[in-house]
Amino acid sequence: AVVSTQSGHYGRGARGELQTSTSNSHDPIQTDNTDNWFSFAAGKGTMKKTCPGLHHCGWKYPMWLGGESPTEEGKISMLMGHAATSASNVCSITNSHPVYIVKCGETYYHKYTRIISYSGYCVDEDFSDVCKNAVELSEEWRGTTIDKTRDHCDTLGLSDFESWYRMNVYEKKMPDHCVAPNKCGGDTGYYVGGELGHPAAGEGIVGRTFYYSSASNCKASALNGHILNCGNKDDGDDYIYKWVKPSGCDRVFCVEQDPCSSTVYKKLDQDGRAGRTASADKISDNTLEHGWYRFPRDEGIMAKSPVLPGHSGIT
Repeated sequence: AVVSTQSGHYGRGARGELQTSTSNSHDPIQTDNTDNWFSFAAGKGTMKKTCPGLHHCGWKYPMWLGGESPTEEGKISMLMGHAATSASNVCSITNSHPVYIVKCGETYYHKYTRIISYSGYCVDEDFSDVCKNAVELSEEWRGTTIDKTRDHCDTLGLSDFESWYRMNVYEKKMPDHCVAPNKCGGDTGYYVGGELGHPAAGEGIVGRTFYYSSASNCKASALNGHILNCGNKDDGDDYIYKWVKPSGCDRVFCVEQDPCSSTVYKKLDQDGRAGRTASADKISDNTLEHGWYRFPRDEGIMAKSPVLPGHSGIT
């Protein structure tokens, strides 16, 4: 009885948050339809509650709901629908308009007040197949502590940029902090920028801006993309990523490393390294590779005072 006006049933798969779009299409639910109530057959039939990023859900500027859908049967609630139109900050809200929602049985009906140009509302989807089929990246050179040894290039090296990718090495996620140049196996390594960071399990697909740094700027260049957390509260986080293709080569996507992890550092445990110990065994560190090292013996730290010749394995 609450939904007394004409009701439209939109089953377009393009509304699902797994759909991408490079077109400037308009949502058929426009201002002249604001007296109607609509339900969605796409995906789960519920509107997305987090920012999906640009060019998703079939729209250039997909819109999402700023709150949880009502749970009480037959009660009309008003929430704000948001859109972000900035290419440099993909989840910075630039437009907001009221949305009325009512729950009738298992179906949600929506009534809109306005939808901006090149925009449309985004619908939640089931991600089980996407999470299962993500392409795994397990190259150790992607680590944030790994110095560049050759010019790796994800622009040409990745199979395609329509697929989702999972980091399957080290901390199994991209860093949320600035990464110095000449790390991660390339000239420039991308990291997740902005204050939002990685999404929690259950948030669905979120839009994020990825940056690489120069010697003087942590945000030397930006790249748009998306993150999906396939995990849950019992098994923990499980992130997969989808990126726009970078414009240049020698650009790579980094994997977070913990310098205190035994997978990152090497041990220097030769006899005679103790600064107070005279040793006939001569040690040369000229052959050590760039990287992190740990002294597992004695106090585990480097000497704080001058070391006498012939001690600590040094001539």
